[in-house]
Amino acid sequence: MTGSEWERESGWDPESTTGRESNPGRLAYGAGAPASPKTVFFWAPWVKWGLVIAGISDFTRPAEKLSTYQSAVLTTTGFIWARYSLVIIPRVWNLFAVNSFLGLAGSFQLFRIWRTAQLMSPMRFPPAELVG
Repeated sequence: MTGSEWERESGWDPESTTGRESNPGRLAYGAGAPASPKTVFFWAPWVKWGLVIAGISDFTRPAEKLSTYQSAVLTTTGFIWARYSLVIIPRVWNLFAVNSFLGLAGSFQLFRIWRTAQLMSPMRFPPAELVG
């Protein structure tokens, strides 16, 4: 059920400020809202925060032990789903936040992997003594 279908069926009008029957208030809205605790829109972001916490906990690991593919996948899915979370109805800002943080955590890990690879690679230019 989309947000607009729910609004039509329940009689809830987010723009209305007149009458109790058309605007039941925050308490009633929370129980039957499109993103209430009874829906996946509420619980999915909270579960996904576990991925963000796991990604942040990897900040302490040496960059040589990080997986480039895993970090790339976390970055890609994080940013793609962050964009998608702004398109779907109901718009769930917690879903946008968790996906943005997931993309940022993956991006930081990719940067660490790249920086370590650059520092560990052989020098690109010969030493000044050999140039002549």
